[in-house]
Amino acid sequence: MSGNKILKLYSTDSNSVAELHYAAHPMELVSWNDTLITFAASVFSAHGDLKYRRWYLDNSVDGKRVLGRYRIAYEKEYDMMQE
Repeated sequence: MSGNKILKLYSTDSNSVAELHYAAHPMELVSWNDTLITFAASVFSAHGDLKYRRWYLDNSVDGKRVLGRYRIAYEKEYDMMQE
């Protein structure tokens, strides 16, 4: 999937109450509880050297630690292999 990503949190009446913007990298929901949402965020090994991949992923997710009332955590993978 390419292009930038937007993660939105909606209220029970379908109104958007919070959102976060990310770069174009794979993300997958790992877990969600009453206070914390955890995502796996990765970058493909074919996208530049390790230094660039770290810069790209870190700049996309670092600093994005709250969405509405939830804390956000990331499990980062800098060397994802394409299937």
